[in-house]
Amino acid sequence: MKKHDCYILVFSLIFAGLGIPASFGGVGETFPIAATLQPEGCISAAFDGANFLAGIQGNTLGHDGISWQRISQTGELLGERINQGSFGGAPVVGFGAGTYFVAWDSAGDGNTRIYGQRVGTNGIAIGTEVQISFSTGDVEISDLSKVAFGGDKFLMVWEDYRSGDDPDIYGQLITTNGTLFGSEIPIAIDNVPGEEGDNDDKEASVAFDGTNFLVAFTAERRPGFYDREDVYGQFVSPSGALVGGNFVIDENNVPSCNPTAVCWDGEKYTVLFHEGIEGEATGFEEQWDIVARFVSPNGAVATNRIAIAASTTDSEQFPSIAYDGSHYLITVSSMMGISTNFPAGTNWISRARIFDKQLNPATPWFTLYDPVPVGVFPFGGAVSGNTNFAVGISLLDGDFNFIDTYGVMVNSAPPEITAFEIQGTSANLSFTNLFPGTTNRIERNAALTTNNWTRAWEFLCTSPSTNWTDSTSNEWTGMFYRLRME
Repeated sequence: MKKHDCYILVFSLIFAGLGIPASFGGVGETFPIAATLQPEGCISAAFDGANFLAGIQGNTLGHDGISWQRISQTGELLGERINQGSFGGAPVVGFGAGTYFVAWDSAGDGNTRIYGQRVGTNGIAIGTEVQISFSTGDVEISDLSKVAFGGDKFLMVWEDYRSGDDPDIYGQLITTNGTLFGSEIPIAIDNVPGEEGDNDDKEASVAFDGTNFLVAFTAERRPGFYDREDVYGQFVSPSGALVGGNFVIDENNVPSCNPTAVCWDGEKYTVLFHEGIEGEATGFEEQWDIVARFVSPNGAVATNRIAIAASTTDSEQFPSIAYDGSHYLITVSSMMGISTNFPAGTNWISRARIFDKQLNPATPWFTLYDPVPVGVFPFGGAVSGNTNFAVGISLLDGDFNFIDTYGVMVNSAPPEITAFEIQGTSANLSFTNLFPGTTNRIERNAALTTNNWTRAWEFLCTSPSTNWTDSTSNEWTGMFYRLRME
């Protein structure tokens, strides 16, 4: 794994022992969400202000039984898992106005349809199941899609095959009492003639900015290209009207034909998408990086393209993103060292990284679930809570069938110095909320205006807290310290 340097703490005696926190620390133990003898998986969860609700495919009724599980912020399963009594694909979950809304795709009268169910914060279904889509063709929920809430309504988006083999993006608003608001919304319709697969609009994700929804998706609108090289967006108002037209978020001749992810941070949207790398040099057919673009609420796309997870030797796929008010947590599924791992999928891990609001790394990459069995693919999804990020990690086999789902909590407490005591010519420092498993160096500098940092101590972190005594320097009043995590 490539190492990423991260300087996270700077403090000095002149700060009276106070550290300057700039990163997170603390990854909890994994716990089973759905790990019985049945095949079970989860791609979506939501937070109600106190607890989480995870949507699950697979239960005692069958491998495609729809169910959900309440989870506390400490990773405790609350009550029994509740079966909906319906069957379909992995459900997606949203929360707003005091209720959850769970949606899934399911075979109906010869075609797949979207269905949904309101669920209370106690996990009990409210009212009856509602049919959301009425397409004349099949429909499908994207792997990273979620139900967004805004303007007192939920917005559900899906891939729709009513026009033939090349899908379009449609959506539907649902009120907080579980009824449909208006008709189905044609969000992205590509009627340009072309070969099958040339005009696909797919991989939609959605978020709300306080005024409108943004739907991000992959598409190919330029003649002569294929595999949805480009990423587009479309704003939708809470009344169901399209605000402007489809606009380009990212455009080049490299495939982006994998799921998107989008998040609103109070000022701007962050859109994550895949970027394919030609694998001829390594002999591998598909290799992916994860890239981000910022989008303003008026549709202006920032000029910079930010490499979130990029490597010449690894393949990074299926990102998720959550924002807690100051930082992002981004997860990826990483196949490490693809050029030396055949067949594909022999060395997968699920990992995450904390970023600040401008997507500057605030921590190294850290592992969420490892080791992953050979031939098993980990698929993660992040949700922000009050004090923790929650990440659900589903394990899939080589045919992308669910096996089990686990959870892990990432503590949002920043690393900090909790004690700075001077004893004669020695200074005692205590650190908390570190990342176990990282190599750390404490460095000292007589002035922050220079880059003359000197290594004072190096250690492999084995616990979230540690102590260190500096007995070699006598210039305490002008000495600064920082912790470097690798």
